[in-house]
Amino acid sequence: GVPSAEDDREGRVLAGSSGLLFDRMLKSIGLTRAQVQFVNCVPWRPAGGKAPTLPEIATCLPFLQRAVELSRAQIIVTLGSLPTQQVTGTRDPITRARGKWFEIDVSGSQKRPVIAMFDPDYLRKSPTTKKHAWADLRALKKKLIELGLA
Repeated sequence: GVPSAEDDREGRVLAGSSGLLFDRMLKSIGLTRAQVQFVNCVPWRPAGGKAPTLPEIATCLPFLQRAVELSRAQIIVTLGSLPTQQVTGTRDPITRARGKWFEIDVSGSQKRPVIAMFDPDYLRKSPTTKKHAWADLRALKKKLIELGLA
């Protein structure tokens, strides 16, 4: 997504209570924040906290794609509709895309699995969706084991 006001204040991605929730989510499958790289689709907070415009998103897309390439991530996790749509090319909202595995080309010939998940901020606002987050985390852990990464 885009940086939140808390991200701006703290100078890091997934700060504040959403970041704490995501840290607990990672810990539940044996990961820490130090083992994960975070990238926003749009690296600045749009004025007034509004959603980024289509031209802003399009301008940032090559930088997002390059960040994914440089990360050498074996698995990519997208949090929310905007990142899922930008990374995978799907037009589905996160409510339909979450829990699904996609595959993307990285550096032309390398394929990477991508799983779509709810953004931690959304999980905080909609606690009934946490059961889906847990299922998605179990799927992520299973894929990490399959790839010999856990």
